[in-house]
Amino acid sequence: MVNAFAIQAQWASASSGTWGEYDATLCNFRIEIGGENVTAYATDAGLHEDHLEIPAYYVAEWITENWWPLLWEPRKSEEAGDDYEFLTRHSLLTAEHGFALPSVQIVPGGERLQVSAHPRRAQHADAHFNRKSEAWIARKDAENALRKFVEETVLRLADKGHAATALEESWSLVRNTGPDEIEFCSLMGALGLSPYETHDNIESALDKASSMLSSEQMLDLCLTSTPENLVRSAYVAGHMNQAMQKVSQVDLATLQGFVPPSDDVGPAWRVGYKATQALRENLSIGETDFNGASAVFERLGIDPTVRQVVDLAGVESPIVGGIEKHESAAA
Repeated sequence: MVNAFAIQAQWASASSGTWGEYDATLCNFRIEIGGENVTAYATDAGLHEDHLEIPAYYVAEWITENWWPLLWEPRKSEEAGDDYEFLTRHSLLTAEHGFALPSVQIVPGGERLQVSAHPRRAQHADAHFNRKSEAWIARKDAENALRKFVEETVLRLADKGHAATALEESWSLVRNTGPDEIEFCSLMGALGLSPYETHDNIESALDKASSMLSSEQMLDLCLTSTPENLVRSAYVAGHMNQAMQKVSQVDLATLQGFVPPSDDVGPAWRVGYKATQALRENLSIGETDFNGASAVFERLGIDPTVRQVVDLAGVESPIVGGIEKHESAAA
């Protein structure tokens, strides 16, 4: 059976000397994405290898330190590109520490994680990673693959007499996270933050917002916000949610049979484009009909001139609107 995503470590044979914590995790290292071994590489001399010989410690440490962002933090802007801080949390290259690694990124998107590898040349290591692959992995499956690798690395360290390492300490925080703490950790991860560090302003804003927003709305808030604008966004989201309780509901029975596209069709603009196509087909509105938006409003019984005014003068936020859905009705 082909592994959609797997990280494998085959441990080196024991030696007669004393093993340091990094040497103890020396292994034949492989990553498979969509059945493709993306750790295979070639050298200028024509040597071809199907694995790397590296300490697993650094990779496991990177996964552990970025555990919650890896599982929950999506790209917040597709136009701006990935900044340095985002890449440190989602690009495996951050874990190199002098050992060449393939260019692998793990980025959440919707209910799945996009795991991708792109060709790169590690010039100073004389390694050419030529394979390209991409797979969309269910969050739980990706989590299991990451957890298995880290657990095996921590056990290897313990077997070699290194139970009290920085890696084991940080992994114990993840491993001992209780069910009642996971929701908070997911929110912080969606913001690109560690839930095991203190963020007073953000935690205060989330606490206030939680009295006005549902758990699903809280997650949406963090998935679309950054630590820099979270306080403002939480304020706006709370007021918008209160305003939505006063507006008339829309009957969605007209859209019965409409199936929105999957989140894994690509970037957000493509998901929106596909959704628009599907909506036009469902309502029999031609692609060249420039009055398509008005037709949608008319068939759903929406009067776009009626608005619930929310006084947010002077408050800048990426949130500019909201919708709340309850089975066959929405506001």
